[in-house]
Amino acid sequence: MTRWMLLLSFVCFGCGDDDAFMVDAGADAPRFRDVGTRDAGPARCTRDLDCDDGVACNGTEVCEPGLGADEIGCMEGTPLDCGEDECSEDLGRCPTECDLRGDQDGDSAISMTCGGADCDDMDPLRSPLLSEACDAVDNDCDERIDEGVSFTYYRDSDSDGFGDAADALAACTRPDGYVENMTDCDDALPSVNPSSLERCDGGTDEDCDGAVDEGCECTDGESRGCEQPGVCAAGTTMCVGGAFSPCSISPTPESCNGMDDDCDGSTDEIGC
Repeated sequence: MTRWMLLLSFVCFGCGDDDAFMVDAGADAPRFRDVGTRDAGPARCTRDLDCDDGVACNGTEVCEPGLGADEIGCMEGTPLDCGEDECSEDLGRCPTECDLRGDQDGDSAISMTCGGADCDDMDPLRSPLLSEACDAVDNDCDERIDEGVSFTYYRDSDSDGFGDAADALAACTRPDGYVENMTDCDDALPSVNPSSLERCDGGTDEDCDGAVDEGCECTDGESRGCEQPGVCAAGTTMCVGGAFSPCSISPTPESCNGMDDDCDGSTDEIGC
């Protein structure tokens, strides 16, 4: 009898789980497991993460053992409805308008409406990735036009080759009626510019140096009495070219007539 009891105990000791390990329900537990030929079935899920199949577009799987669940108790998710667009596994969701059309011109820059810096997403020649070109367009999307590549020109209304500093224009090439300098002090008078000679006219700065009639003794056309004694004192002198001309009455040889003919301040000094 004792021998049969020992034999029965030995046989029953070999009964039970043929896998030789406990079911792991932790975060690293596989969704499907080989539980042996004599186990009651596959392991059951204990949380939603156990059911995640790694695919986004078919919806989120949840752990809800019961009617409709699979063999480990997971319920399938509801596939994402993206309307006319196709769900993106790369994004893990339905694509937005910006995902689909954020770079419509294909210049690798995202439009401003989608959080990017492309100021014109319909024009590949306008992008923050481009350098500015001289074409009257904001190519690099910095809200400035032709900066660093255009030139400044100045209006030359009187066509004397000198421009007006108050009338400037930025352009890629020189427009008609403009010059590169801004040194004309009166762009309405072609006779007034830095290349002109100063005239003693009493009021105009012909050479644009900021001074009027510099170097002039008098104003052209001005007249005055001769600053000489004797008969010459009755004469006049005229300003010509910024200097007074000789007296209109010239000295003559002295004669015995009671007059200072030679305008030297002495009368009849010849021993009359």
